[in-house]
Amino acid sequence: MTDTAAFSFHGARSGALTAGLALAIVVETIALHAFLQARHPVWAWSMTVLSAITLIYLAVEFRAWGTARLLVTPSAIHLRVPGRATATVARSNVRNAIRSTWRDVPERDTPKYLNLMAPTEPNVLLELHTEVSVQLRGGILYRSMTRLGLHVDEPAQFLAALGANTPPTALPDNVD
Repeated sequence: MTDTAAFSFHGARSGALTAGLALAIVVETIALHAFLQARHPVWAWSMTVLSAITLIYLAVEFRAWGTARLLVTPSAIHLRVPGRATATVARSNVRNAIRSTWRDVPERDTPKYLNLMAPTEPNVLLELHTEVSVQLRGGILYRSMTRLGLHVDEPAQFLAALGANTPPTALPDNVD
């Protein structure tokens, strides 16, 4: 591969989850504001403003997930998940890249594994030779990982761009 390939992951975002959170915030804000307004008007308006900021954040993050891309260059994979994680993985560091099924996905608390697209199940798993530092939550936290779960919209093309010639995982013919 000589050029950079970009892969979207807007299928990993959940409109229903975002709408549900927004609805819960609106309902709770109205109730809390009504309860606090008579006794503590400053607290009532403070909570209302914080709720409005949270709603704006949810909208901005939902939009960012819809436009963001994972980049595969000749030398590296650039993983940028808005509001979530940032990492750069050297292509020479990729031991194995597979299209995953529910059987391949490690448990959430498995050491050195991180699903970058949680709560969405990953459809691609990257296994690395050496640990890669993953920057979490805007650079506040860092974790070293050797396995990463991704959910890309075109997993077969993503694996082809990596040079992974592994077909989608299938059951053997002789399973009883």
